[in-house]
Amino acid sequence: MPERLQYDDKSKFKLIQKKRTAFRKQAKENYQIIDNRLNYKYKLGKNNYKFLNIPFINEDKYLLSNIHNNNNHPGINKMKQLILEKGYFWEGFSISVKNFINQCPICNPKHKRKKIKLPLKQIIDEGPHYRYQADIWYLDEDLKYNNNYEYCLDIIDHFSKWLSCYLLTDKTMVNVVSKIKMYILNLMQNFSN
Repeated sequence: MPERLQYDDKSKFKLIQKKRTAFRKQAKENYQIIDNRLNYKYKLGKNNYKFLNIPFINEDKYLLSNIHNNNNHPGINKMKQLILEKGYFWEGFSISVKNFINQCPICNPKHKRKKIKLPLKQIIDEGPHYRYQADIWYLDEDLKYNNNYEYCLDIIDHFSKWLSCYLLTDKTMVNVVSKIKMYILNLMQNFSN
């Protein structure tokens, strides 16, 4: 035989009954059947409401993938906005959107495909002066000269590995181009002789 309810248990029981009736009343106010479809009364503003469709079983998954893939993979907030604009809502709506986007291999970097590392190809030059490499690097305080040089432009011939260095006061285009022209003129003078 079950134990008798004490005073505290009766008050808890009455409280639970009140909550159930309040929930039923709220459910009647918030849910309606329109065109053989269950709809939810969604609050847009202070006294502004809109009835949104509650999707059928597995329709929410189709809806999520369709909206997500056809709108360039929007983020969570944009995705929620697009679904509401389409006129849909369901319980756990925010969690469903968040989980869907977290599982998307394009949106989530954790699920991105691993990049295939291609083997490095050897650069084969046809001869000297076919390909050059140029770098600008910053000089340390110890290496600076009296003329306020702060940078060094080095130009390397790929074939012969011949190195030419030019000191620069700044990295402006005019300065760098003038040093490259100087390099080309020196090269032409050396080969014309």
